[in-house]
Amino acid sequence: DALKAVMLPLSPNSAESLDDEDSDQYRAMEWLVKNESFDSFSTEKMAERWSLATLYESFYGKEWKENTGWLRDRGEYSDECSWQGIVCGDLGSITRIELKGNSLWGGLPREIGLLDDLGKFVLYFRSLIHL
Repeated sequence: DALKAVMLPLSPNSAESLDDEDSDQYRAMEWLVKNESFDSFSTEKMAERWSLATLYESFYGKEWKENTGWLRDRGEYSDECSWQGIVCGDLGSITRIELKGNSLWGGLPREIGLLDDLGKFVLYFRSLIHL
């Protein structure tokens, strides 16, 4: 419920997507809440991680050829800047996402708009279901 209170004003989707256990947004939120460092995240950090987790869920990230680090919270992958295809700037915000070679399929989630410093987004699709 604490995360919903933070995410709801940021969410480009309706409140129903945060309550729907089958939605990509809900699954991303559940992953984020389970992070042992969750309580120490700033609102901006929560929004970035939720956006990336929603992207991962929307594009069926478990099936990617290159998904090293995605949705892992321990060791060298505890920071999203270490995830495959994520590039961060000097201040740690995400500036580029390059998901080449994964034959992506699915839909681009609206939450990608929460990545304020994102300047380049490179995708190669096998099948785009919806935007």
